[in-house]
Amino acid sequence: MLLFADLQSGCCKPPTACNFTYVRGIEWSSEKGSNTTAGGDCKLWSNDTSTLCFDCDSCKAGVLQNVKDDWKQIAIIDAALLVFLLLVFSIGYWAFHQSRDDDDEYEENVGKYPRHSGGGFYVQKA
Repeated sequence: MLLFADLQSGCCKPPTACNFTYVRGIEWSSEKGSNTTAGGDCKLWSNDTSTLCFDCDSCKAGVLQNVKDDWKQIAIIDAALLVFLLLVFSIGYWAFHQSRDDDDEYEENVGKYPRHSGGGFYVQKA
């Protein structure tokens, strides 16, 4: 038995309930005793490569499953990116306000200490 992905199984081969016989490639034959009353998908099957079972409910379900899987992966990536950006912005916000506090402290202390010119240590005369 051939193994197919959900999408291939729903669109490129008839449902197993139809009891069609595999011939070759994408060709299937409905023999006597095949279950064409199993559902609408059995009646919709065609060996024509442009039709196959693209209108079948099983094909639509396979497409929907693929879309859901893709969106789950995208949602996980988006969530991780959001956490990363929040972390970067939080660190930036903290650093910005930390530097403003340092500037404020500097401005408060200007004039409290005597100024001097030249290098070395400043020794205040008594």
